[in-house]
Amino acid sequence: MRADEEWLPKLAALFGALGRSGFGKGSSTGRGAFELLGAAEPCDWLEPLPFENAFVSLSHFVPEDSDPADGWWDVLVKYPKMGSERSASAMPFKGRLVMLTPGSCFRPAGRPRRWYGRLLTGLSPAFPDTVHYALAYAVGIRWER
Repeated sequence: MRADEEWLPKLAALFGALGRSGFGKGSSTGRGAFELLGAAEPCDWLEPLPFENAFVSLSHFVPEDSDPADGWWDVLVKYPKMGSERSASAMPFKGRLVMLTPGSCFRPAGRPRRWYGRLLTGLSPAFPDTVHYALAYAVGIRWER
């Protein structure tokens, strides 16, 4: 995670709760559970460097309209399922999502940011409050033109 120092205890508590209930596919059956084994540590290699002119995505994401399109990417079609008790409903899926894959690289007009993508809403008529996380952490790279 990337966060300001004052947010670390709050995020650790949230991740601890998420780890007990599980995360991702199969979490309703106890899969995806995890445990935090230590405190947050600095990760210097993720800090911005002066030579960066592009970025590589570390996760699946759906770009915002204003995100760069100049790059190299691949797509994955996903059919994500609702979490918790909603997964047992008559409409357990959020619908079809086309997402860019991890490893996708882009050249923005200026210096790359540390995140791209968006939070998706309005995915299920049965559950209008449903959201899907479609943000990617971006690591800066040098891409020769």
